Amino acid sequence: MRDSFVFYRSFYESMQDLPDDYKINVFTALCEYALNGNEVEMDAITGAIFKLMRPQIDANNKKYQNGKKGGRPSKDAEDVKGRRRALGFEVGNQTKTKEEPNDIEKNQTETKAKPKKTSDEPNVNVNDNENANVNDTLESVNNKRAKRFTPPTAQEVRDYCAEKGYEYVDADRFVDFYESKGWMVGKNKMKDWRCAVRNWNRSSKDSFGSTKKNSFSNFEQRGYDFDSLETMAIRKINGTN
Repeated sequence: MRDSFVFYRSFYESMQDLPDDYKINVFTALCEYALNGNEVEMDAITGAIFKLMRPQIDANNKKYQNGKKGGRPSKDAEDVKGRRRALGFEVGNQTKTKEEPNDIEKNQTETKAKPKKTSDEPNVNVNDNENANVNDTLESVNNKRAKRFTPPTAQEVRDYCAEKGYEYVDADRFVDFYESKGWMVGKNKMKDWRCAVRNWNRSSKDSFGSTKKNSFSNFEQRGYDFDSLETMAIRKINGTN
């Protein structure tokens, strides 16, 4: 049931030329149908006029019913809902207030503040790996320096020969000989003078047998060919004859 309906000009004009009795019958049938939804018995003329008015009344009543339900959604809105349903989304009341994000979501969307610069001074901290590399380099340099060849003195040669029991090495001549050659063994720089002393003693012993050197035999060694002794020593080192 409705409390009112729209009476259009077209309704009035369609009944204007009818006799008064027919006008009353059409108007009564129109009100009964529009307000109460009832159809009354009509004669042919009244029924013909009512049929012209009925589609408009039906359209108005449908709008009225949809208005009571919140109004008919627009075609675009229906299409959107249909697509959302097809994609598996929940379709609810579009006027529902959107929930506020929780604290975790807020924290994720907040822009991270840039750290404040506390000082214009440059960062002087050194990486631990860089310190380790520097220390390793210094240690390596120190080891190389420690291993760097240092020419011995005649006294050091004598002390070494005495320690090892070498009797075929004249310390002074050994030092003088290699100093004259720039402490070179052939074409290579000497790395270990003790090794050269051992080879010198071995070569001298092989050349002169088992005769021991004493304080009275120094004059015999003055005629030694030290170049030959060096050559023999090099061959011993290289394992060649």
